[in-house]
Amino acid sequence: MNTLVVISPHSFVDIITNSSSELFVCETKKSLDMVKEIMEDIKSENPDKDCDYVDPYLLETEDDVQEFLMNYKEFLALDEIYFPEYTRDKKEYDRRWKQYEKDMKNWVKKEVKSKKWEGKIIIVTEESNSIDYRLFEEINDIFHATNYHLG
Repeated sequence: MNTLVVISPHSFVDIITNSSSELFVCETKKSLDMVKEIMEDIKSENPDKDCDYVDPYLLETEDDVQEFLMNYKEFLALDEIYFPEYTRDKKEYDRRWKQYEKDMKNWVKKEVKSKKWEGKIIIVTEESNSIDYRLFEEINDIFHATNYHLG
């Protein structure tokens, strides 16, 4: 007798790895200091759950936004820019890769110009699985955040 097991992945990255690094983009009216204080409260109120993160930071200037988008563009632009499909034809793959890099640069320019990232507070997990997934909803609710799975 055969048994079929169906697993619903959280994202395509889950198929490759079980690591779970997350990036939270917060659209909160709370100050950066308040966000830091609340994150420490969440951590102390949940001693049975991991809650280790890089010090939250504010995207204040166009330069901040540019640097942030360049660091995380592959994850933030997933719905718009697709990683080039593999092909054994090296010339074709190189062509696709160059187009991908060009598309990404244009995406970053467009996003910086849109000003929609300025004023956002960013929280990033310190390392894989360092914020327990059971805290994601709480963080998203408190800070009006969207989390992105980094793999």
